[in-house]
Amino acid sequence: MQADPSETMQIIDRLIRAVVQARDEFANRPPALQQLPPSHTQFQRWIQQLEEQRFHSSQRFTLMVLGEYNAGKSTFLNALLELPPEIRLPTGDDPVTGKPLRLLYTDGAPSALLLMKDGTKQSLDWKQAVNRADRRLSQAELSQRHTNLDQVKEVQLFLNHPLLTNTDILDMPGTGTAEFKDHTQLTRDYLDNVEMIIWVIGETEPSKVGGEDFR
Repeated sequence: MQADPSETMQIIDRLIRAVVQARDEFANRPPALQQLPPSHTQFQRWIQQLEEQRFHSSQRFTLMVLGEYNAGKSTFLNALLELPPEIRLPTGDDPVTGKPLRLLYTDGAPSALLLMKDGTKQSLDWKQAVNRADRRLSQAELSQRHTNLDQVKEVQLFLNHPLLTNTDILDMPGTGTAEFKDHTQLTRDYLDNVEMIIWVIGETEPSKVGGEDFR
């Protein structure tokens, strides 16, 4: 029998409170005892992991689309979801997707949200939201944005498509390039919290970094 998501989140909330309480108690101990494991950093890591699990427990079945940059992930999704030109995901020769793009179901018109790292959400139109994930934007353009991209956790795009009725699709930043190692780390942070992965392989032989990421 599948667990109730709300019950799962309540359990995670209790665990977070317990770890926070233990962290605070250790912080008030004499310096000699503070050096004993677990460290304050370890407590913070546990809290962050639990908070990530809580976030993903609130999501539905999630399909992650992975692959090296320019392998055709966005092209694949544009075709799979039959996206018209005005709302297609960005494609190009550069590693363009800098933030995870989560595609979710809506029974209305296409819309978008920015999910911030503090849990708040900002409503945008589809094109504005996709631009927040596009690494091709110049620094001048980025500086003009009202939203600090560093504080954006993921871009959420809502679409009326039957494939999204019971499944979220997560388009991750391209891996396989040493210049964008943060993309690979971001993928690893999400990896334990998805149910299925599609790895898109391009026409060319994977790079050395790409092969390491795949393994």
